[in-house]
Amino acid sequence: EIVGQSNHAGTTPIPVAFDLDLINSIERLAQAHRLTYQRIIYGAGHDAQILARVCPTAMIVISSARGLSHNPADYSHAEAIDAGLQLLYALLRELCEVD
Repeated sequence: EIVGQSNHAGTTPIPVAFDLDLINSIERLAQAHRLTYQRIIYGAGHDAQILARVCPTAMIVISSARGLSHNPADYSHAEAIDAGLQLLYALLRELCEVD
């Protein structure tokens, strides 16, 4: 729901609230596709912090095999990547009202 701390240009250490309608849509679509999910507070800085200032924003975060993020040892299984892509695709179709 919130993305926070960062040392990247254009981001701030102040948490940024994401769009609740987008979050709810992602959650509903995850349920419809029978995907395991949870709402999280994501502590890493991200471009989404910048986007959230000008447009509705949310993040779909896929699981890492070792729970690492923004780390050279970060690795995600193909199944997790595919599930994230399917969820993003479903969300984009819904937002663009494509049947």
